[in-house]
Amino acid sequence: MKHSILALVLLCGCGPAFAEELFTNSDGPVDPRRADADLDAEQDAGPDKDSTVGWGGDGAPEAAREAASREADAPAPWCIAEPPAGWRPVLAYRGASAVSCPADFTGAESSYNGLAAPAAVCGCTCGPPTGVTCTARIGRGCGTCPSARDLTFADQACGGFFSGCNPSATLYIGLDAPSAGTGGSCAPAPSVSVPAIGWNEAVTTCSPVMLTGEGCGPGQVRLPERAGFRQCVTRDGDFSCPGAFPDRVLRFRGVVDTRGCSACTCSAPTSTCGGVMHVSNGMVDGCAAPQAVVPIAQGCQIIANGGAARYLAAPTGACTPAAVTPTGNAMPNQPVTVCCL
Repeated sequence: MKHSILALVLLCGCGPAFAEELFTNSDGPVDPRRADADLDAEQDAGPDKDSTVGWGGDGAPEAAREAASREADAPAPWCIAEPPAGWRPVLAYRGASAVSCPADFTGAESSYNGLAAPAAVCGCTCGPPTGVTCTARIGRGCGTCPSARDLTFADQACGGFFSGCNPSATLYIGLDAPSAGTGGSCAPAPSVSVPAIGWNEAVTTCSPVMLTGEGCGPGQVRLPERAGFRQCVTRDGDFSCPGAFPDRVLRFRGVVDTRGCSACTCSAPTSTCGGVMHVSNGMVDGCAAPQAVVPIAQGCQIIANGGAARYLAAPTGACTPAAVTPTGNAMPNQPVTVCCL
């Protein structure tokens, strides 16, 4: 533009005063040669520096490019201090139960706190007595109930008791009341129910798929934030937190469970020896063919033609079970330390 005006002045033959006016500004006279240099500089400089035309493109001013670069390199909220040796950067979620990791994280690990482990429920009963020793005592009488019980029969034993009575006389046998058994035992039957354990809180930790320091400042690593998760570091064991991660939670992955019950035992049985006496014609077949079955009870029984008998005991009774109580406990183990910003 200034070149065109200068040419017009020269062509029109206007005086020096007009030319002087054209090349004078508020700061004083303008040297035409300097004006040409200024014009060339403006053309080389390109668009005005405050223009938004070409921001971020090939025509962006160098200053804008440098600003964009500084913004990209500045530490962002997803950058954390690089953890000390032995610690891993993770996102951590605390809740009533474990959760899945975000899509761009992996290696979900769950640990727990607030162990709930009710005591075992215990019971103890005893089976029927076995191995009890029983005996029965009987007497013989001719025509009347005998007053003496002079014969003793062990369980399953066959013995003769020939009365020597006149064949026409009525034969009586007298029996004692059932005696107390001796010895024997009862089989204990314990019952143990150990309730399932539970936890009041779960912590899920998730590791980034790739750990880099891109976009972060010196001594930092990238750990993007995700809704509901906190930026943390973790390591197995019970440790104090690194200084940059002051919020400490101690959680556990396992349990040592020794819950149970005390021993279930049974006392010696208290038993009574009942049963029956098989009376036979012992002169012919011993005890092989009983002719009468006489219950073991206090009193007398009339029998016919008896000469032998076998006692078949049927003891009754019970054992007393021992009182049982819960034992042991459940303790968390395999600690995990999680320290968060």
